[in-house]
Amino acid sequence: MTPATGIAGAAAHLRVGEQARATAEAAAVGRLLNVYVREAGAGGLHTVGDAEPAPAAVEAAARAMGDTDRAQLAWTTLPRTRAVLVAPLAVRSVIGHHRLAGPVWRVASDPPAPGAAPEPVRLDSAAELAATVAAELLAAGPGSVDGPPAAAPLDGHPPDRDPADGDPAGGHAPAAVVDDLRAEVAASVDRCARYVAAWQRDAARPDPVDAPDPTQAAEGALAFGHPFHPAPKLADGFDADDLAAFAPELSPGFRLWWLAAPAELVEDEHLPGAAPLPVPPDVGGAVRRQLPDNGAGWRLLPCHPWQARALARRDEAAGALADGTVRLVGPLGPEVRPTSSVRTVRAPDGSYWKLSLDVRITNFVRHNTPEQVRRALDAGRIVTALPPRLRSGRLEILPDTAYRALALPGASGLTTATAALHRPAPTAGPADRGGPGTTPPMVVAALVEPDPRTGVPPLHRLLAAAAESAGVPLDRIGRRWLRAYLRISLRPLLRLLLDQGISLEAHTQNSLAGFVDGWPARLVVRDLEGTSVDTGHPLAAAHRRLLGTDASPVLYAPEEAWQRFAYYVAVNHIGQMVATVAAETGVAEGDLWAEVGALIRAEEAAAEGPPADQLRLALLGPTLPAKANLISRLLGRSERPVYVDVPNPWVA
Repeated sequence: MTPATGIAGAAAHLRVGEQARATAEAAAVGRLLNVYVREAGAGGLHTVGDAEPAPAAVEAAARAMGDTDRAQLAWTTLPRTRAVLVAPLAVRSVIGHHRLAGPVWRVASDPPAPGAAPEPVRLDSAAELAATVAAELLAAGPGSVDGPPAAAPLDGHPPDRDPADGDPAGGHAPAAVVDDLRAEVAASVDRCARYVAAWQRDAARPDPVDAPDPTQAAEGALAFGHPFHPAPKLADGFDADDLAAFAPELSPGFRLWWLAAPAELVEDEHLPGAAPLPVPPDVGGAVRRQLPDNGAGWRLLPCHPWQARALARRDEAAGALADGTVRLVGPLGPEVRPTSSVRTVRAPDGSYWKLSLDVRITNFVRHNTPEQVRRALDAGRIVTALPPRLRSGRLEILPDTAYRALALPGASGLTTATAALHRPAPTAGPADRGGPGTTPPMVVAALVEPDPRTGVPPLHRLLAAAAESAGVPLDRIGRRWLRAYLRISLRPLLRLLLDQGISLEAHTQNSLAGFVDGWPARLVVRDLEGTSVDTGHPLAAAHRRLLGTDASPVLYAPEEAWQRFAYYVAVNHIGQMVATVAAETGVAEGDLWAEVGALIRAEEAAAEGPPADQLRLALLGPTLPAKANLISRLLGRSERPVYVDVPNPWVA
């Protein structure tokens, strides 16, 4: 390399870094504005075409922007801190997935002096915008967050703190809460910029649809993350080297470590008819050679490499590791790849390990708690007892079938920190045969997220392929394509709840869709820990008999099971899919929501008894529940979030 080439390369690298930072900041600013509008924006998002006249602050922002078309401007108010947020709008979404065409400006509602014009301030960083909206939400006073009336937590649990304690976030002063949020948002943007830069440096990197392994490529294609979270790429505990090694957006893969302990010190469970937690033969042989009696009576369980380091620093593990009661060996076995959830990894055979990780990702530390393990296994018992036609085919449900964790006396924290669940690979479906036009299941969240280089989501490629196969223009395929998608997603998921009383947490990160010639062919739903089984359903007694208990954490009151469905399936999953199809085809979003409403009303007309009543209450009322991630963070209850009401788009 000549010096000139080296300098040019360094300059190009710097340009990519600057561009990646700008892309990450812009994406985070747009998401934060949408978060605020959904959770607390007074009156929602307005445009010049609305009946309500634009405040003077909007005109001031327009002058500051220069030649921006005023008809493009959108705004929302900050009534308690007396300001207006203004931004040029590219796409307005019925369900709140608005797309901005430029930066956000903050303009004071009151002029600095009589007769003076308000002075707009451009908010160039997501951290600045986060501090702005947090100050607005906290201005209601100690212990309060200002916003629409929040629904009760859908899990039925109390908040993480006692409201009588006063200040939000577990007693921290509002200023400290704002500073913490600002730092979390900045850290999330830093990580996002790193992922975006990796995409932008690799011009030849295919999007998931064209990748050699579309399923795995999609797992690493979420550079921006949850569209309604203030810090979607927060990974508190990972440093830069950890991100390179273990983040799905960057990691080339890694091998696991393995814990070994006598059987009496291990919790071990598997579903009826399923095999115990599997151990690769080469791993079993390598570890057992290091154990007493060639490992007779010992059990092995997988451990994430990062967690292996963390365990060595835990007091409750140190003694057992030092005296040989527990052995930690690795890295061993086949290379695995992280999925979009980070702590769950995919093996070469397509099966999954859901591992515990002492890292806070978005809302909480990613442990497999006893309650979560019990819920996942009990959900698996119920699902695997269903007739095969209800859990495979167009809709396939992947249960976690086996579990292991250390169970040392007096060390319950160690059980949580080592718990591992195994999930078999999906069965091969029509989209998995590798023939022309077939695309195996890909995580839906990646399909609806824009490519960091072009801004175009992979879903656009699938829509274009479907339009080509049908011989129609792209702008005429939206409604027909969505109907096909609803047939593999909303309809079978809704019928599962209506007919069986089982509500799956089928949000976009838990759902994988496969396609043939761009047309939806099947949906795979994974991670049953979020399943809720309706205790008011006619089959509830049969579910309890199968579980042998009335106290399983998978059992939910009817209202909770249906409200969880309304959020995770309707608002989170179908909401983002509808908004993306509308934006990519030019079809009016309201027309697509009419298709959703028609399907739901048809199912309601065919349903009977209590399930039909619950459907009407949960899905045909004027509002739907949406998780309030920002308000929950400010209240210090990210692990037990609150929900806000959003207008029901197929009723409105």
